[in-house]
Amino acid sequence: SGVSGNSSRKVAKEILEKTKQRVSYVTVHRERHRQGLKPFHVIAKPLKTSTHNEDRKWLANFVANWTEEDFMHIAPSDEFYIYVIRKPNHQNDRIWAKDVEDISTDERYREMVQGARCIGIFLMFTAKKLLWVLKEHGQSWDGVYFREIIL
Repeated sequence: SGVSGNSSRKVAKEILEKTKQRVSYVTVHRERHRQGLKPFHVIAKPLKTSTHNEDRKWLANFVANWTEEDFMHIAPSDEFYIYVIRKPNHQNDRIWAKDVEDISTDERYREMVQGARCIGIFLMFTAKKLLWVLKEHGQSWDGVYFREIIL
């Protein structure tokens, strides 16, 4: 199984703290290479929930009876978030293993931060107006909010 994300410098520092012997991080890197270990990056696992599926079904049903002319009045919409917490440094998210198959899926996919504090902004462009929506703190950014507040 993979050895979860400790850099060679961190391992050298841990060896110094535990055994009181100074080891260069290059030595740690060489030893990992000698054992055939390679650094693999952790992949962020998307947060697709049943709510997302329900919202997609609602949108499909909402536009099911639209004509081509109805679709001509809409343009792509987008939503984005400004996070309060710092974006993680993916250079530090490495797993040392001999092969990708040696890494379990729990280690390979990093869960995204649940409930990270952020400001949600939704943009909807139509032929008639440009709508900006700033989400209040604590409001749920889900299909109910979209249907009740935005539509």
